[in-house]
Amino acid sequence: MRYVVVPIDDVRGLFTADELEHARKDNAGTRMIVHEGTLLSKRERLGLTTLPMDAATGLTEWTYPVYEHGSAELDALLQSDEWASMEERM
Repeated sequence: MRYVVVPIDDVRGLFTADELEHARKDNAGTRMIVHEGTLLSKRERLGLTTLPMDAATGLTEWTYPVYEHGSAELDALLQSDEWASMEERM
């Protein structure tokens, strides 16, 4: 599983206001983290163009940072001062 960190302004048309409200966001409220499959599905439903694939891996090439689930990089990002924990957001 891969997660993509996207600027909220770039995906505002893909997600409902309720989805954006409940998404895991950075402390500034400008970026959110979203499961790659969810992002691809929403793009597809709107008929947006297909994104390029890496020929070697077959993975979608995003212009945004991508993190593997459970990776040290993702854990470090979400535990950084830039991102509130889910408990802190409640």
